[in-house]
Amino acid sequence: MSTGAFEVAEVAPRPIAVVRAETTWPELSATIQRLMDTVWTVMRAEPLPPHAPRLAHDTFGENVIVYLDRQPTVEVGVLVEDGFAPYEGLEPSKLPGGRVARGIHRGGYDGLGGAYDALHKWCADNGHVPTGVGWEHYGHWHDDPEQLQTMIAVVLQP
Repeated sequence: MSTGAFEVAEVAPRPIAVVRAETTWPELSATIQRLMDTVWTVMRAEPLPPHAPRLAHDTFGENVIVYLDRQPTVEVGVLVEDGFAPYEGLEPSKLPGGRVARGIHRGGYDGLGGAYDALHKWCADNGHVPTGVGWEHYGHWHDDPEQLQTMIAVVLQP
């Protein structure tokens, strides 16, 4: 597991198609898997009608999770091309825009907690205050967990 250098960046909001849920930290992994299965069942349906969300192919990956608070209330979904009306249980949302601190975690998903600890420490050491909202943008799947990449980001207070 490794986490690359952190940075502060201004990012634009990005449209996503999500399923939203409140969960607990102990149940988070199971909740994410269940919701991601729901999202991909809809996105893989053939044929998708014209009003359905269209996957935005990203060179890094399409899967995202937004943490709306520390409960955690999560939005689990995929990047999409444009906004859309609610469809088959998927809701339109956006990855938050604005000033964020971010970095790339390399390794298994079980190391994400440590990556967030390092990001929050980096923020504190550099005078940045997270708002409590953040997200993960998952790189393309690899069978070898050491090849996995996940971009983690937290929205910063102005």
